[in-house]
Amino acid sequence: MGTRELNALMAQIAALSAWAATTCLIDFLAIPTVFKSLSDVEGGVMIGGGIGAALFGAYNWPELIFALLFVGLLFARRVHFRVILMTLGLVLLGLVLVYMLYLVPNIRSAFELMRAPGIGDEAMAFAQEKMDPLHRAYIFLDSLKLLLLMAGIGALFADARALRKSGDHA
Repeated sequence: MGTRELNALMAQIAALSAWAATTCLIDFLAIPTVFKSLSDVEGGVMIGGGIGAALFGAYNWPELIFALLFVGLLFARRVHFRVILMTLGLVLLGLVLVYMLYLVPNIRSAFELMRAPGIGDEAMAFAQEKMDPLHRAYIFLDSLKLLLLMAGIGALFADARALRKSGDHA
């Protein structure tokens, strides 16, 4: 494997590692800390929900960059497990697009309805019914994303090893 290809591989490993690390930081440290800190404050759940929605929405752009970098760099080097890695990259890219184009906007919409001044019980129940499945889907997809990122990192190391063993290097 030449220097250019090795650099592309290392960039892919770095991108997936940074993506996994920042996802864990947000999911397991930042958001729980916000909710814990605001749990005793009147309206704290609504404030925390607003912070969470803003943070997840803002994080979609770096995720898109990570996904595009990973997929794009597959074309910059020889790849032993091309189908597996390309499928993984496209699934990760698809998850980001689902977050950006469907989940986050709809969660924000339901959240804004819940925060509306003077909202009645019926409207609040409607907003909550809209929010719950979206929130569960986001949690499920984020868990899936972390598993795919870990699998991707492992697959990249396996790919490097396979290329080295096959003699497919400069």
